[in-house]
Amino acid sequence: MKLRQHHSAKEMSDKSIMERVLGCEFLRFADSSSHLIRPTYDELLAELNAINSRLHDVEGGLDEFCQVLRANSLMPPPPKPKYVSDADLYLNSEQHDDSS
Repeated sequence: MKLRQHHSAKEMSDKSIMERVLGCEFLRFADSSSHLIRPTYDELLAELNAINSRLHDVEGGLDEFCQVLRANSLMPPPPKPKYVSDADLYLNSEQHDDSS
């Protein structure tokens, strides 16, 4: 509502306001005949690439955030992955067979 108060319809369309409020691009409105406006493949590809880029930025920021917390002893170190060897699998299957 505030954006509409500060910008006329000529300055900023309703679609532009919705995109800004929702934080996304390529909003798809139905046209006057109520048929869905379908984006082109190139538009979808561009949107996917933009989302992937934002995801990588967020993941990088999260990794950096965790490193800072761990460096200041505010977060425990990540758990060490447990590696299962073929021998462990063999021993587990023997134990299972013995219990039957």
